Amino acid sequence: LSEALHFTATYDKDGLHVELSPAAHSTPPAQGQPRVGSIVPNLKLTRLDGAAISLDELRGQRVPINSWASWWGCRHDLPVWQEFFTKHRDNHCTILSIAVDVQGPEVVTPWIEKYGVTFPVTVDSADVFGAAFGLKAIPVSILVDEAGIIRLQGGGPKQEILEKLREILGNPIN
Repeated sequence: LSEALHFTATYDKDGLHVELSPAAHSTPPAQGQPRVGSIVPNLKLTRLDGAAISLDELRGQRVPINSWASWWGCRHDLPVWQEFFTKHRDNHCTILSIAVDVQGPEVVTPWIEKYGVTFPVTVDSADVFGAAFGLKAIPVSILVDEAGIIRLQGGGPKQEILEKLREILGNPIN
């Protein structure tokens, strides 16, 4: 987890205490949890196909991040996100779906197949995403702009969130 959050963990000789310091290759994160207006942490997650993906790799695109779980009703929001993705993918936009499932890809894949999801889907079995954002519940939607700045954070694909996303996506990229 420390590596995903760009920290180096140093343990004492007994392995009982740990000191976290910013990794040499990254800038330290802002104090507190990421919030609207701050740079999104460069989380590294694993896609369903086993490939790694990081938020830094998606710079230059507007990225709505959708967290959900196979065991919760928000899994039925996937068709809403697929429709949104289909309409907006030509506007420098991709969706990153984060399934919060400790059971792994085996419980996520059937829902992706059922709903014909074509945007990137990751499985966060270690709660890297939730820990980085201090999340206590799902679904959560976050919009990261092309520069990596969080522009919107809220619940699942409620009409209000979708309207704000459409508004932001309608503005030209700077």
